Amino acid sequence: MKFDKGERFAIKGNTIKGGVRFGLLSSSGGVIQEVTLSDGPFNLSVEAPETGEYTPMIRASLPEKNRPIEFTVTEISHP
Repeated sequence: MKFDKGERFAIKGNTIKGGVRFGLLSSSGGVIQEVTLSDGPFNLSVEAPETGEYTPMIRASLPEKNRPIEFTVTEISHP
């Protein structure tokens, strides 16, 4: 996705069990920003540091092997 410098990508939802990581990946595959979420509701956004192509990322955060996770995403926005 094309992002201008300072543009934000936002996500809302709820982590029921386990953990979830949310962030942006640069076109070269590097993580630009990453936030680890634990149980409970979340309303987060990350900002593009420079104009360019970025990929929004949502992935499991599993501190223990085979730990179950459950989460819902209720809204995703990118202006």
